[in-house]
Amino acid sequence: MTEDEEFIAAFLRVFEWQPELFEEVEVVEAIGELDDMMADFNKASNQEVADAISNWCAYYPDITDAVVTEISASEDSLAEDEPKQETLTKLYPNLVKNLRKRI
Repeated sequence: MTEDEEFIAAFLRVFEWQPELFEEVEVVEAIGELDDMMADFNKASNQEVADAISNWCAYYPDITDAVVTEISASEDSLAEDEPKQETLTKLYPNLVKNLRKRI
C-alpha cells in the first residue's frame, strides 16, 4: 500500500469506526462538501485525493489526530468487521465507495 492509500484507508477507518468525531455541527455540514469533492475527484490520483482529505481534516484537529493514530497502527488493521456504527456510512455511501476503491 502506498502512503496515499494508507492515508485514505486510515481516514476511512476513522470515518467508519469513530463516528462521534464527525458529530459536531460544523463537521456534519462539511462532510457533505467532502462527499461532493470526492465525487468530483473520480479521475484524480490517490495523491490528489489524500491531499484533499488532508486539507479538509486540517480544520478538525480531533479527526486529524485520529487519522494519524490510525496510520501509525498496524497496516493490516483495515477492519473486515462491520463498523461500530453505520450511520455515516448510510448517509454518505458514495464517499465510502469512492474512498474504498482507492485502497
